[in-house]
Amino acid sequence: GDGFTEDEASIQDADALRTSAFGQRATTLMNAVLAAEPYRAMADRLNFWIVGTPSRESGADKPASGISRDTFYDGTYYTTCLQRLVSVRNPLLALEMASETPFDQIVMVLNDTEHGGAGGPILTLTTSSTAPDVLIHELGHSLGGLADSYFFLPARDPHETAPPPIVSSPSGAPPRTPVIVTRSADQQVMDACSGMTPAQTRVSLLTNPPGPNNLPSDP
Repeated sequence: GDGFTEDEASIQDADALRTSAFGQRATTLMNAVLAAEPYRAMADRLNFWIVGTPSRESGADKPASGISRDTFYDGTYYTTCLQRLVSVRNPLLALEMASETPFDQIVMVLNDTEHGGAGGPILTLTTSSTAPDVLIHELGHSLGGLADSYFFLPARDPHETAPPPIVSSPSGAPPRTPVIVTRSADQQVMDACSGMTPAQTRVSLLTNPPGPNNLPSDP
């Protein structure tokens, strides 16, 4: 967790951490994962570790609002100029702290109630009411390599009808997961996507509540 003070994430002992505000939040998220498939079916093969790292200040940076917090991993909103895309500026420190035990996925919880999330080696989310759904959605990217299903955004040119291109990384490598672009949430479109086999497409139909940019899905 990031942005939890000593009072919110006590590391005095295991029981203190487990019953702290951060420990209870982590337990709630763990239970949400174990209640969802396919994790529920393999619950006896999953292990969860709560790593407490108290911060000097509570919360997360919000550059667009001029808010800065002194936190352990330097968690922030507005990554790549997208308000709801949250991340940590000290990812190597997070990897070092997690290296005490073998792991497949790091989940970082930022102590702020505004909606936000991001997948990747360090899956990042917040303490918002949407956090359980965000976590399950982002695990689809991080562990399953699934793609997003986005609504088609209005083109800048009214005569332009093609969907926006998928931009590769600076190195020229293609994105790890393709972005599935749709013009609407029409049920027939969604049914058509869900009927495809993995060989035809890699698609995630999980969506999160719209963020500040009115996008229906998280990155």
